[in-house]
Amino acid sequence: VADASITIPNGGRLLGTNRLSTIIELADLDTSDNLIDLTQSGSIENLTLDGRDDLNTAGTQVGINVPTGILNVNNLILTRFRSEAIYIYSAASSNRITNSMFDTFSTAIRLDTVADSEISKNYFTSGGSGTAVQADDARAVTISNNTFYDVAYGVEVGGIS
Repeated sequence: VADASITIPNGGRLLGTNRLSTIIELADLDTSDNLIDLTQSGSIENLTLDGRDDLNTAGTQVGINVPTGILNVNNLILTRFRSEAIYIYSAASSNRITNSMFDTFSTAIRLDTVADSEISKNYFTSGGSGTAVQADDARAVTISNNTFYDVAYGVEVGGIS
């Protein structure tokens, strides 16, 4: 259980044994915080990130916050975040999000001012609500081979080129 943000330094890796047995939960904070902050570039693989929106009923909680740099995500489960499960912005590029499951979200992946990124082979479900992928001011983003099940919006785009 994390009661503050986990910061991954440049080039760092956060690796679990497998996504069903390695689970990191956000503590009952009821304030705005991120579970993971990526400082520049890094990888996160083989684990579950749980925002515990049943406990966190106030504030903004983001699963993985990427203000710049490169994020590589593979084989994760991201569930129950009040805000974005993954938020990538401010000229971040060459991000790769693959083979992951997103469950119970308002927005699973938000891309804002992002370039040259890939979102593929993921599974999105949210009980008939939520946006799986929101892309604003994005360039050369490939979204392919994903499954969208019981979500309000699969892919929402604005200002994409």
